[in-house]
Amino acid sequence: MAEETAGTKDSETQEASPPVESKQDEAGSDVSAEVKTGVTSIIEIAKKVILDPVGFFKEMPKTGGLADPLVFVAAVGVVSGGLTVILALFKLGTLAWIILMPIAAVIGSFIGGAIMFVIWKLMGSEQDFEAAYRCTAYSFAIHPIVVVLGLIPYVGMSIGLLWGLYLVVVVSVEVHSIKAKTAWIVFGILTAISIITNIRAERFRRKIEDRLPNFTTNTGSSSEDMTPEEAGRAVGEFFRGMQEAAEKKESE
Repeated sequence: MAEETAGTKDSETQEASPPVESKQDEAGSDVSAEVKTGVTSIIEIAKKVILDPVGFFKEMPKTGGLADPLVFVAAVGVVSGGLTVILALFKLGTLAWIILMPIAAVIGSFIGGAIMFVIWKLMGSEQDFEAAYRCTAYSFAIHPIVVVLGLIPYVGMSIGLLWGLYLVVVVSVEVHSIKAKTAWIVFGILTAISIITNIRAERFRRKIEDRLPNFTTNTGSSSEDMTPEEAGRAVGEFFRGMQEAAEKKESE
């Protein structure tokens, strides 16, 4: 009788316990659901920042940790990196941007958050670094669009900076309780300096690109086949040419 009772209990236990495979399937479906929910949340946040920045930053929690905005920045970086690679197919590009862009975005978000934290503090904000970082991180939502706008020489980057100016003013007013007029003046000046700097950098880059073909013509070999000594001489000749062109322009 004891053996029969033990056997009955064992059979009942086996029937009551769910198969291991079904547990694994449930765990897999839970992870998949969480991933889908996370992706949907990131997309919704980005849409809200782009389409209704005032409403988003007015309702944005000022606390809650850095994990969520950090994940958001990394995700935006992945999208921006992918766009950079796609756009680079028309020029010289590399798949490394898909890896480098998220890393640069994460590092840039902390540096930018620290800079903005100091500026907002000087302007009278009572918020801590976490609030400043969350504002900076979620403002990255426009970065993929700015990457595409960068295709337009001079104008594209300027539009991106002006859009960023608007978001910073919205954040200053809605999160940091800074007067709109003060925010427009302070960040307007900083944006104007950035636009001028970027236009000059763009012009200099284009001049370099126009002169780069002369490397191959003058040296008789491609840059990939150059020895370090040949590359050094080529760079020296390039900058001497630019210096001569500048002196010629000044004499005229």
